[in-house]
Amino acid sequence: RRAKWRCDLRLRSIILIQATARRHLARINTKTIAKKKLIESAVTASKVQELRERTSAKCIQFWWRIVLDWMKEKKAALTIERFFIFVKAEVDREVQKREAKRLTKEKKRREQ
Repeated sequence: RRAKWRCDLRLRSIILIQATARRHLARINTKTIAKKKLIESAVTASKVQELRERTSAKCIQFWWRIVLDWMKEKKAALTIERFFIFVKAEVDREVQKREAKRLTKEKKRREQ
């Protein structure tokens, strides 16, 4: 009888110790899983943020290149416009010289 009682006591004690150990291991495992999930969510959020920043940077760079191209075109157009204004002034001077020569020739013909 005493041996059976001791055996039952040991069995109950073993079951209690095993349950406590399993509960402790489950808590550690749950904390580890929670930490892994937290790290994974942080990494995912970081990747999402990086993707947003990269996309924004590409968009800004694209539009800035358009602005720079427009500025170059504007500068080239102004240079060409200045050149044509200079040529027009030169042509106008030449036309005035020829007109003045023609008028002097006509005046000399009339006088003769």
